[in-house]
Amino acid sequence: MCLVGPQGVGKSSLADRFLGHPFSPEPAGITATRICSKEVPLPTQRGQGPRRSTLNVWDICSEAGAKGLLRGAYFREAHGILAVYDATRPETLVELTGWVGLVREVAGDIPVVIAANKMDLPGARRNVPLDVIRSSFAEGAVCVPTSARTGEGVSQVFAAVARAMTWASPEPDSRPIPA
Repeated sequence: MCLVGPQGVGKSSLADRFLGHPFSPEPAGITATRICSKEVPLPTQRGQGPRRSTLNVWDICSEAGAKGLLRGAYFREAHGILAVYDATRPETLVELTGWVGLVREVAGDIPVVIAANKMDLPGARRNVPLDVIRSSFAEGAVCVPTSARTGEGVSQVFAAVARAMTWASPEPDSRPIPA
């Protein structure tokens, strides 16, 4: 899955928390792409035992000049998108459409989950604008409020991506989540 969004929204911090690392207030300063993996539980049908798979997270550099370079190299094998915006900066939600569009131009109509990050900060919009999300991404788009600082919603948002990727697969119970 690709982790995308404008610069400074907390993508790397969310990935770090997902991996179990403590929050760091210092910006990660990703200059290319960082790939990390973690085993996650998968939804199962009744009567089946628990399933797990490795979720590969591609933390994509969001510098303005890097967008064109990233298209073919990192988006081609994506099977899901975690699109992150800063809930204290509404303009970053608008910018997400461009990022999701870039990934989908290469990878096709893959599932997208939106993280409304930095919900712990003053000024964060507690009411996620679902009308904007549905009109910009998809009718069934999922948006999860998150905070990399407190850990709120971190495991839930990555689980939502894993579920969306599993359900989008033609035979969700016969193969693991693709990287």
